[in-house]
Amino acid sequence: MLLGQIGINTEVTWFEPATNSTADKAAAERRWEFECGIIAHPIFSADGDYPNLVKQIVAKRSKEEGFPESRLPRLTAEEIGFIKGTSDFFGLNHYATLKVKPSKPLKGTSEFNDVGVKIVKEYEWR
Repeated sequence: MLLGQIGINTEVTWFEPATNSTADKAAAERRWEFECGIIAHPIFSADGDYPNLVKQIVAKRSKEEGFPESRLPRLTAEEIGFIKGTSDFFGLNHYATLKVKPSKPLKGTSEFNDVGVKIVKEYEWR
C-alpha cells in the first residue's frame, strides 16, 4: 500500500490594507477571498462551498446589474460533497504583497466590480 498524499498548489498575492481604516481592511479581506478563498474554501472548509462573502457580493452585484440570479454558479450538495476534502494539503506560492483600498465600480460586469478593490501603486505607499 502506498501512503502518499495528494495536494493542491496555487500562486497567490497577499493583500494588505492601504491604511488602518475599516474600509481598507474590508477591501483586503474581499480581495483575498476572491483570490484564494474561492479556490481553497470549497476543498478545505467544513461547509465545502464558496466563501459566504464571495457568494453574497456576486449575488448582490448580479442583482444590481439586472441578472435574474447570481452569476456565480451555485454548487449543488452533490458537487460540494464531491469537491470537499479532495486534497490532503494546500501548497501556496507567494511572490508579491500589494496594498489595496476600496474602488468605485466601472461600467459593465466584471470581477473587478464584484471585488471593489483598487491596488495602491507602490509609489503611493512607500
